[in-house]
This record gives sequence, C-alpha cells and structure tokens, in this order.
Amino acid sequence: MSCSKRATPKGFSDEYYRQTVEGSLAPVLAALEAIQKAKRHLEIVTLIVPTLNDRPADLEAEVAWIARTLVRFKRK
Repeated sequence: MSCSKRATPKGFSDEYYRQTVEGSLAPVLAALEAIQKAKRHLEIVTLIVPTLNDRPADLEAEVAWIARTLVRFKRK
C-alpha cells in the first residue's frame, strides 16, 4: 500500500529559514529525501512570499535540487 506525502518548503535558503521560520533548511531537505527513498508519492508545494523568498536564484536552486535529488524518472 502506498502513501502520498505533501511537503511545503517555506523557502530554499538557510537565511530565510533562520530569519523567518526560526529553523533550518537541512532537516526539510532530509525529510524530502527520506520520503523519496521510501518510494512514496511526493507532492512539493513551495510557498513564495514576495520580497521574502522570491529571489530567482533561490527558486532556480530549488528546482535544480529537486530535479537532481528527487526525480526518479527521465522524460524522453
């Protein structure tokens, strides 16, 4: 039986997590990797807050990390 998981990262920089969430990005990324390694369906919804975590470089880094770390198939 498979289980679906939804993750909602609040941003993709440690600076944002420290200042706004009062936490760290590393445990979030580790949790996403654990869900993927458990072969569960994973839905990622990123909260984008204008002026706080909407820097294009951070968004591009998040997409690249997801593609590199979590994607299990390649489109032809």
